Amino acid sequence: MPHTKNLQKWSHVLLVASYACLACAPLSVLAAVQSDEATQLFAGLGRAQIAVLCLLWLFKPLVLMGAFWQMTRLFSHFKSGEVLTEAAAICIKRIGQCLLGAAVISFVTVPLQSLLISLNKAAGARSVSVAISSDMILFAMAGGLIIVIGWAMREAASVAQENRAFV
Repeated sequence: MPHTKNLQKWSHVLLVASYACLACAPLSVLAAVQSDEATQLFAGLGRAQIAVLCLLWLFKPLVLMGAFWQMTRLFSHFKSGEVLTEAAAICIKRIGQCLLGAAVISFVTVPLQSLLISLNKAAGARSVSVAISSDMILFAMAGGLIIVIGWAMREAASVAQENRAFV
């Protein structure tokens, strides 16, 4: 393959970047919970509400950590020259599933957060917010695209395996 060296070189770079993102994801959650914005948001909330909010805030980073983990696996395969394999296709599909999951989590988390935050308010002051952002749409579309690419890659890997069996 004429582009093998480039594939292996960039796979190594992206492997290191994926490990860095995987390591930094928990730190971003800690920073968010410790921020002044979170402190102001927590004011007036009970312990149970704060605990549930923190759990809600953990879902998306955990799913994205799953995507980063799958990326480390994928780039490890690519770095070692395993390109058209079922293992690589499975990693690609799982990355897409994680991105799609992050979009769904974002959509569901917004109304739950607004409900929890306004729960202690008077009956007429409670509210539920529903929002769709361009980030949610981008994550959903990218996730769906990558899932389909994973399926196509699995088919290509199957054909490649059949071809190797004939040779």
